[in-house]
Amino acid sequence: MLLCTIIISCTGNKKTNSGTNEDIIGKQWKLIEIVGETIEFDKLRSEPYIFLSNKDNRIRANDGCNWTDGTYNLDAAKSHISFSMSGIYTEMWCKYQVSIEIIAKADNYTLSPDKKRLRLNKGNNPLARFETE
Repeated sequence: MLLCTIIISCTGNKKTNSGTNEDIIGKQWKLIEIVGETIEFDKLRSEPYIFLSNKDNRIRANDGCNWTDGTYNLDAAKSHISFSMSGIYTEMWCKYQVSIEIIAKADNYTLSPDKKRLRLNKGNNPLARFETE
């Protein structure tokens, strides 16, 4: 009986950093870092971002010069995420052009306690960091 109580107590207090789907979707997430490199916004035509729509699980992404769209699957309870991109629609060369391809490799995410910072990861490796207002 005591062992059962201890197990329930330990698992009941387990914190997750995943939040809910509503904490992530419907917001524009500004890319601030890609594979450890801080984004230099002054060298871009526009701010790079991802937007996860709540309609049909659509994603729209911009690397600062080019854009793509596609779909995403999100399991907030397990912090799992995956992307299927349609293709990169190139308008011009961009320093962070590879960012869309890197983001598409993500399989999980971490959300800050205040729900304003999102990190996409591949396994335990951080791929990209984002902020929202």
